[in-house]
Amino acid sequence: VPGTYKYPLPEDFLRVQDVVYELLATRLRPVDQQQFDLTAPALVSGPPEIYTLYQNQLWLYPGPNSSDPLLMRYMKRPPTLVADSDVPVLNQDYSQLLIDYALARAFAAEDDIEAAQFWQGRYEKDRDAYASDVQYRIVDRPRQISGTWGGSRTMGL
Repeated sequence: VPGTYKYPLPEDFLRVQDVVYELLATRLRPVDQQQFDLTAPALVSGPPEIYTLYQNQLWLYPGPNSSDPLLMRYMKRPPTLVADSDVPVLNQDYSQLLIDYALARAFAAEDDIEAAQFWQGRYEKDRDAYASDVQYRIVDRPRQISGTWGGSRTMGL
């Protein structure tokens, strides 16, 4: 919407992957709230370049000057399982993750520390395998925190 820079997030929103301005074939740059406030002190119109999330809203800067669509890829919040017939939103190949976790919690509740640690370790191993299998590897965001592997040496080394 032209002139509007705050947009409500979907009800099932969990985490954003990226926001794309398809018309210009550009990905908007995510910034934190402080950086957004420093960069966007006044309402300016133009093609959006950055975004931030605040409470249940997506904020864009500059504010759009046209009604071009933006594509937001995001992770959905899974539904809460309450009935016996509810099915988790998880690939069936990884349903053992739920079993491993439940067993770890059950043995911990019974004060069987050795069995709880075994099942917790198995859960973590299976969870890491799941994360590796489903990770979207074609992501061009940096995997390094700024300044951690810089060219300057520290501590006199």
